[in-house]
Amino acid sequence: MIVARVSLRDFRSYAALELDLEPGLVLVTGANGVGKTNLLEALHVGSQGFSPRTRVDAQLVRFGADVARVTVGGREQDAPVEADVVIRPREPKHVRLNGAPLASAEELRHRLSALVFVPDRLAVMKGGPLVRRAYFDRMLGRVLPAQASLPSEYGRALAQRNEGLRRIRAGVSSRAAAEPWTLRVAELGTGLERARAELVGLLAPPFAERAEALGLDRAELRYDERPVTEEALAARFDQD
Repeated sequence: MIVARVSLRDFRSYAALELDLEPGLVLVTGANGVGKTNLLEALHVGSQGFSPRTRVDAQLVRFGADVARVTVGGREQDAPVEADVVIRPREPKHVRLNGAPLASAEELRHRLSALVFVPDRLAVMKGGPLVRRAYFDRMLGRVLPAQASLPSEYGRALAQRNEGLRRIRAGVSSRAAAEPWTLRVAELGTGLERARAELVGLLAPPFAERAEALGLDRAELRYDERPVTEEALAARFDQD
């Protein structure tokens, strides 16, 4: 989503804000504590329906207020959009997209594409590969909505297979019992690898263009696929 305007009422430190944004890179500057991160958080709430910093909605409502409101307008795939999110403590959020109510706030993230990186997300840089894969897969769901469920489906299948392997080691199950989950992990894993490679293929050209503008003409964005095949899983069976 390309955000062109944002309106806030009683959100975090903002009593009221009306802000128009220019296309392209926008740099927000200011002293500590003036609300820069709160503004980024509001953009995420308005486009995705939830905060990237807290799951307690009451924290989003300005102290002394009863309700907070975030409205963002702009374009999604060349179509004009406006999302409106109303937050009341201890109540489900009320969300409208282009004036029509959505069944839940969660639905918004499947309709609009946005991703945030705030100071709270430094684990993406400092943490292990699992954190980075999770963040990358979140981007996958935004850019390729049809593949959004792949990471969670793969995770569930992998957990079921691992549980089957534990039962085999404990002597209460057989290799044949785990075979269906091995097949499922191979199927979903291969699909996930292909989706990740497709995403990198979409991101690589603009990445190279931005890198060249910064003098990094040799910078390259690449994803090396490691297909999760049935044969590979079978070969690792005793190790797993």
